[in-house]
Amino acid sequence: MNTFIAALSPYMLANAVAFYVLPFFGKETGHFILLLLVLYPVISFGTAFILGLKKGFNPLFPLTTLLLFIPSIYVFYNNSAWLYPLIYAILSFTGNTAGYFLRMHKDIKGKNRDERSR
Repeated sequence: MNTFIAALSPYMLANAVAFYVLPFFGKETGHFILLLLVLYPVISFGTAFILGLKKGFNPLFPLTTLLLFIPSIYVFYNNSAWLYPLIYAILSFTGNTAGYFLRMHKDIKGKNRDERSR
């Protein structure tokens, strides 16, 4: 279990920093809308994509993304933000899957290249 948490920790940390540090830089409603609609989706997808590339598919990472964002709703936003954790989890799942498939594609391509060079 410790290796599982250790493998996810840098990616969870990146999401946590985004969800809990970036809102402190928001001064008006437009900044928070930018966070919710642009930056968080990109960060959720990006961290999951990199995780998929480096470590492979991890179906629990989208759940961690969802669970990490929920407390920030009470701290920075209001009840209308309850849809966003689900959206970020879906984007995280999509990013992780895409990264995993790209990793598999690279592995298959590399094996084919090695077989041709023999």
